[in-house]
Amino acid sequence: MKKKLAIILSAACVLGSTITASAGTQYDYEMKYLYEQNFDCLWLENPTFGELVAFQSSNDFNLYNFMNSAWGEQTAKNFYTYITYAKDPMNPNLVAYWKRQGLLKESYRDLSSETETDTEQESPDENGIIGNYFVYSPIRPEADPDTKYPCIIVNHGGNEPAFQAESFGYCQIAAREGIILIMAENNDAENLYQILQKVKQEYPVDETRIYGAGSSKGSANTMIFSAEYPNLLAAITTLDVPPKYLTEEETENYQAVKEGKLPLFDLAGLADKMLAYPMHTNAKNDISLWNTLMTVTNHEDYCLTAEETSDLAKNSLNVIEHLTGGRFESTRIEYPTNNEVFINDFTNENGITDLRIVVVENRGHIPSGYDAEYSWDFMKHFSRDTETGESIYTE
Repeated sequence: MKKKLAIILSAACVLGSTITASAGTQYDYEMKYLYEQNFDCLWLENPTFGELVAFQSSNDFNLYNFMNSAWGEQTAKNFYTYITYAKDPMNPNLVAYWKRQGLLKESYRDLSSETETDTEQESPDENGIIGNYFVYSPIRPEADPDTKYPCIIVNHGGNEPAFQAESFGYCQIAAREGIILIMAENNDAENLYQILQKVKQEYPVDETRIYGAGSSKGSANTMIFSAEYPNLLAAITTLDVPPKYLTEEETENYQAVKEGKLPLFDLAGLADKMLAYPMHTNAKNDISLWNTLMTVTNHEDYCLTAEETSDLAKNSLNVIEHLTGGRFESTRIEYPTNNEVFINDFTNENGITDLRIVVVENRGHIPSGYDAEYSWDFMKHFSRDTETGESIYTE
């Protein structure tokens, strides 16, 4: 209890300091009240949502500016269901909410016990699946019965329940555009594969358009899954981590991923608590991880030495290189209210952007804002030939 209290006080201090920091434009919206609402969170003891966001951010984070921004507004919209039903993922009101949006939310396996503590849940079921999982499928009464839908496997962060991924923003897109979502408690590669096989039997999945996405530890699980099954996914998204891929020692399929030319989208914030940027400032973010990403995505020309990334962060006149310590092929900047978004593209030999790294000002280590919108805008253009494994780009 003392430890939890200390964490709460620390978060409250961060919250107070960020509110009194230099403020930008006042920006009001319907769900702004959520930042003052307490909820049953796994990381902290009954924090307000604002305290949680601040706790997951570095000292450079300005909560006032975040709350009063288009990015902050979209974050509140994304987290509405998670804050309201944090410990009741199949509450009838929540299921009805998504049905009104156009999604059928269904759960599989017993939700009455927690996966982490129930030993019985550790045993695979008759389909080889361990743990609970959720499927969100589009409600399309007018659709042709032979219609197939894209599918995104969305992986939650470390020590979070499966449906935490409901707060990432993909549900809104799935309802709008017709996408099947999978969110699993246990997102080890083999388990995700078994769940996917079961879902393909029961839902109209377009097997040429299966994608992976995750936040923090969920990003690592997404990368591991793509490495174990390099010709299965059409594209992947990693959120809340510095741009990286698995090291060659971590997977026997490193070369297979490279040959499969897997498109990748990465997004992280400049105020990430884990110090995603500048890359040279954190031992966890060794430059070799950037180099494995560049190598595995066939952009070896952008590999760096530790000295080079340090020099870029200190001396580059290119603002995004100065802020991150990375080297980029092309950059464009968008300016939502009280924020900046740097969109950095890398193109392949055919001129197609197959690697996109997005860096967001004043964003912490938490899925937020328009993450999913930027992610899907990138991934939706890619599919994979199920027979040849070829990556296909469509405008």
